[in-house]
Amino acid sequence: MKDILSEIVESLQQKERIVLATIVSSSGSSPLPSGSMMLIKRQGDEIVGSVGGGLLEALVIEEAKKYFLGNVFPRIGKFDLNDDVSNEGMICGGDVDVLLEPLSQNDLAVIQKVERSRNEGDDTILLKVFVESKDTFKIVLTSREDQLPESVRGVFGDEAGTLPKILRHSFGKDEVRRVIVSNGEAIIQSIPGLQNLVIFGGGHVSKYVAQVATVAGFSTTVIDDRDEFAVNERFPGVSRVLASNYDEAFQKVQVKPSTYIVIVTSGHSSDEQVLERAIRTSAKYVGMIGSKKKVSACFENLKTRGVPLADLKRVHAPIGLSIGAVSAEEIAVSIVAELISVRRGFEGTPSNLSQQLTQWFDKG
Repeated sequence: MKDILSEIVESLQQKERIVLATIVSSSGSSPLPSGSMMLIKRQGDEIVGSVGGGLLEALVIEEAKKYFLGNVFPRIGKFDLNDDVSNEGMICGGDVDVLLEPLSQNDLAVIQKVERSRNEGDDTILLKVFVESKDTFKIVLTSREDQLPESVRGVFGDEAGTLPKILRHSFGKDEVRRVIVSNGEAIIQSIPGLQNLVIFGGGHVSKYVAQVATVAGFSTTVIDDRDEFAVNERFPGVSRVLASNYDEAFQKVQVKPSTYIVIVTSGHSSDEQVLERAIRTSAKYVGMIGSKKKVSACFENLKTRGVPLADLKRVHAPIGLSIGAVSAEEIAVSIVAELISVRRGFEGTPSNLSQQLTQWFDKG
């Protein structure tokens, strides 16, 4: 699957003419949410990404083709989907506003900065300001504390005072907000950083977890204490493969509050060893594979070593959503499905085992 930011950078470096389409707002039942992007290349004959397929995508491509014929300024196109019927027979009714903008070598540094920040796991805001004079500004904000240049603040008029608050609120939201300025409009596009996934263990399940997670948009690192399993050829597409003692590995990888940790090592003792270190980090997610009996025994051992119940309650174990998975491939899908549910804030209710362990620890 092609990454749209990387594709933009590569195209601009090769001095290709390209047009970027971004959904900036919608009403009714639209195919994809605001922030969805599609890159149109080669006079409209090649696209990367999507704004939803069907009628909308066809209309956007036709509009984008006009940009290859001459100098056309960026604009927001309004598309009516009330008569659109999907391939499945579902009606995608509603109105969608799509920002169409030709990109040139002048935009290369900005897009590279966005891509670099995202790849490092940092939330970013790409602020696009369009004024009636046809002047445009693209500003990249990589911190809530970043200040807007005075040259840009001047076009916001009365909104200049409230804009910093809007920008801070938008960080990490995976959304697009529109702000009317004194003589134009500002598009605030929030681009969350890639979630880093650290998989401890390079065995059979790990191999498929890495594949599925990478496709799902995680920046994946695989660690194993066996040299023969920690090889790049075994994990195509992952960011990093590391052969290391598990204790030392925590000094070699950066665990942030946005980091996900999956524990699928080759044995119960090493799983427990990694878990004890993992739950003392700020990781957003910690999950460990194993049967209910194994998990209970592991938790009991950690409890006797003074690990607080609050830390143990953070652990997703047995790992993965309950979908009846049996094979390594199916287990990998269930694990990544749980990662996605956490990423999207849809964790549901605790598992029965989690409730049982809580009751057990409270008694003991």
